[in-house]
Amino acid sequence: MNDRQRIRYRSEAKHAGRVLAVSEAVRRYCIESEGIAPEKVQTLVNGIDTERFRPLAPGETVRVREGLGLAAGEAMVLFVGRFTDQKAPQAFVRFMVAIRTAGLPARGFMCGKGPLVPEVEALISARDCGTTYLGLREDVPDLLAAADLFVSTSRNEGLPLNVMEAMASGTPFVAPSIPQIRELVDGSPHTSQLFTPPPPGEVPSGQVREWVETASALLAAPDRLRAAGFGGRRIIEDRFSLRSMVAAHEELYESLCRKSSP
Repeated sequence: MNDRQRIRYRSEAKHAGRVLAVSEAVRRYCIESEGIAPEKVQTLVNGIDTERFRPLAPGETVRVREGLGLAAGEAMVLFVGRFTDQKAPQAFVRFMVAIRTAGLPARGFMCGKGPLVPEVEALISARDCGTTYLGLREDVPDLLAAADLFVSTSRNEGLPLNVMEAMASGTPFVAPSIPQIRELVDGSPHTSQLFTPPPPGEVPSGQVREWVETASALLAAPDRLRAAGFGGRRIIEDRFSLRSMVAAHEELYESLCRKSSP
């Protein structure tokens, strides 16, 4: 937000019963950077529909992968998100270039929309990156569940729904080690592989190589992939389900109504 928006936001927040933050990291930001009174800010995490985002049966997985033209033995690497600077989608293309340069049999697929789509399409067409831009899709749950690996290249997040949806789908992921994602996985060594977050501007080549090493080690270990997928699904079911999020909202609204009743 610019200064004018921040001033208005703080003014409006004074009239709110609560300001909801989707993670503890966001709560700290609201208090420390946006100047919201601590007693006003409550963490209420995002929730995922675990029936819509779920692992696929083997036959369904084969159908999705064949529909994308994947050959047997090729790893499916997926990016889903807004094509904005925050998400750094160009870095995913460079990641796939490095993956293929390393000789790994992998293909990348990108879903989403945003102002950086033309730039990303130009990068894809100019390089041997084995990457396909799919645009907006209505079958993202199936794509997530069929993927071997989900990759987030975000510079910052609130509590990333795309990563959470991949986890609910039983798909392993690699992502930047930012507070919101560390909070999401709660330090579980078997759920994810985290790498250095991308800096502003173009991501240095050495950092892209670090990401590739992280992802390659995971892709080369089927047992670790399965354990990561299972662990991620369990975290979402236990702590971040849509059902629990709705219940928490209901409880909050009812408590505020009771306080405001004469």
